[in-house]
Amino acid sequence: MAGICRRVYYIPQYRPLPQSIAENVTILSGVPKNITGQETVAAIEIGDQSLSVQGIFIERPGIPPLKLIDGLQIVNEKIIIDENMETNIPGVYAAGDCTGRPWQIARAVGQGQIAAIAMAKELDKR
Repeated sequence: MAGICRRVYYIPQYRPLPQSIAENVTILSGVPKNITGQETVAAIEIGDQSLSVQGIFIERPGIPPLKLIDGLQIVNEKIIIDENMETNIPGVYAAGDCTGRPWQIARAVGQGQIAAIAMAKELDKR
C-alpha cells in the first residue's frame, strides 16, 4: 500500500512489526473502535482519535488447509473437491480460495451454493 498511497496507517493486530517501514507509513497501536462515513468510508476511530481515511484494508490470519482436518486431500496447497464441492472425507465440503484459483468472490459464492445444495440433498437422504 505504501507504494501507491500518499499516507498509510498500519494498525498491527496479528503480526509482528515489519523490519523496515516506508516513510509514508505510520504505525498505530490499539484496536479500531469504529469506521465512519456515509456512502464511503471517511474515518476510523482508534482510541481517542479519529483519523480521516479514504480506504480501509483488513487483514486477518487464516488457517492453512493442511491444519483444518487430518486426512484432507490437498495437492499444491489446494483442497481437492469433486463436482459437488465434497472433499475426500464424506460429509466435508470446501469452497472458495482454499480450492484454488481464480481467487474470486463470484467463484466462491457459486461453489458455496453448490456445496449447500449438495449438503441439503445428503441430509434429506438420512
